[in-house]
Amino acid sequence: MLGWFRERRRRRILREPMPEAWRRIIRENVRHYDKLNRWEQRKLEDDSRVFAATKSWDGGNGVEITDEVKLTIAAQACLMVLGFDDSLDRFHNVRQIVVLESAYSLAIGRERENTRPQFLGQAAMDGLVYLAWDSTRHGGRDPRDGRNLVYHEFAHMLDFDDGLADGTPILRGRDDLKTWVDVMTAEYEQLCQDSHEGRASLLDQYGTTNSAEFFAVATECFFEKAHQLQKRHADLYEVLSAYYGQDPASR
Repeated sequence: MLGWFRERRRRRILREPMPEAWRRIIRENVRHYDKLNRWEQRKLEDDSRVFAATKSWDGGNGVEITDEVKLTIAAQACLMVLGFDDSLDRFHNVRQIVVLESAYSLAIGRERENTRPQFLGQAAMDGLVYLAWDSTRHGGRDPRDGRNLVYHEFAHMLDFDDGLADGTPILRGRDDLKTWVDVMTAEYEQLCQDSHEGRASLLDQYGTTNSAEFFAVATECFFEKAHQLQKRHADLYEVLSAYYGQDPASR
């Protein structure tokens, strides 16, 4: 019954034509849009409209939740899952998106304000996603710097869907699990070794934190530096391509 109501609401949202101003927002703030074929662009537009309309939004520290804010975040999140038939259901566990102006602090114990760590974003098991708006917009507008806050935090939400934060989301088939674990483990260990020995790496070394952060960092690299990842980490590119159902290096 809930599924029927959800589909009815989605159809009602998509009954109205896409405002040209919204399309301009996506094209300007999500530069990957121009690399998509027309079918992919249309699907991304539709998914983004539904995502923006059906998620709960909150502006922290006085941030106004405008169409630009919602569509910029929605389009980046929906681009990640464009290759899934059930793309609109992939982020069912996202309960609310809290947008702050810039990097923020979280109080930890009784630490003084100037000693609190700064965060650009955070994803939580309870369905809350926090994003710094300046980094969110910059990440969408620069599709090749290897960093994208939305891809990173929403990769965590995909990972959390099975109730675990272990860097292994719900895969497409059981046969994929062994290959996924073997490849991701080997790549994670290599990144840790590179970091320990002071070697430069294509993947952000923040991925050495744990397997969950490695998956999030690898996702950023997959969409942002697809050609380099395919060339230098072919096995990693292959398992991510199989999971996301996309081949960004071919775009």
